[in-house]
Amino acid sequence: MFGFGRKPASSGRETLALQQLDLIEAEMRCIGYWSDNPPNLQAQIDAGELISFLDAPSFELWLQCVFLPNARSAANERRLPETSQVGRMAMRQ
Repeated sequence: MFGFGRKPASSGRETLALQQLDLIEAEMRCIGYWSDNPPNLQAQIDAGELISFLDAPSFELWLQCVFLPNARSAANERRLPETSQVGRMAMRQ
């Protein structure tokens, strides 16, 4: 759907994760939480200016610019973590 240029994942777990990430992106677009011109948060991370999602301009931008690309990359490279706290982070926001 939205994961342009990604290779197919090689296991069911990774495929399921990529499908869920696509659903998250689709919902963010649907409800207006997707930015067509987001700031380059990855550059801010690399420069040490952005340490956690709390430092991002908004949780939605952090999801779009940091979490989704990193999670897709992890799924494609078969290095998904066993657990994640992003759901709890979303509920806190």
